[in-house]
Amino acid sequence: MSATLSRRVVSLPLPDRPISPTASQRVTPLHTSLTLTPTLHISRTSRTSRTIPSLTLLPHLSQLSKDDESSSTDAEVTREDQDRINRFSSLHNRVRTLEEQLAAKKKDKEDLEEVGQELELVLDEDELVRYKVGGTFYSIPLAEAQEMLGTATEEADKEIEALDDKVGGVRDEMNGLKAELYARFGRGINLEA
Repeated sequence: MSATLSRRVVSLPLPDRPISPTASQRVTPLHTSLTLTPTLHISRTSRTSRTIPSLTLLPHLSQLSKDDESSSTDAEVTREDQDRINRFSSLHNRVRTLEEQLAAKKKDKEDLEEVGQELELVLDEDELVRYKVGGTFYSIPLAEAQEMLGTATEEADKEIEALDDKVGGVRDEMNGLKAELYARFGRGINLEA
């Protein structure tokens, strides 16, 4: 005698509650976002009863007001638009890197100025001063140390100025791209960081 099991599947919606999406679901096109709607699947067999939870992925419009929705454009993203967005992203990363380098150079310059103030406190001009070049300390006369320090400070000023110019140029290009992209997509794109 053989027994057969009959199986019936019933889908019931669970009460609405927010579920945070995974990292892969956070990447969304322009003004649409994906929200998860939980669904409960109940399987029944003649001998056992099991509950299998699952999640159904449904696209929904983002939480924009009616005015925002009407002002946003449903423009299709072309290859050129995507290239501009990618270029803006790479420029944004470049600016952050340059700003970190700029902050480090400014810190180095402050350190050099502090060393210069310490050297002014040395009373005996014939005294040898330990001056670090690379990873090695050298004992040199005070006048030579002050001269080397002045040269290092001038070089730091030039590097800071060059980095400032680079940051300004990259920011100008970013502002141009931002204007183009906002003109094309309106509030459907967010380029603020």
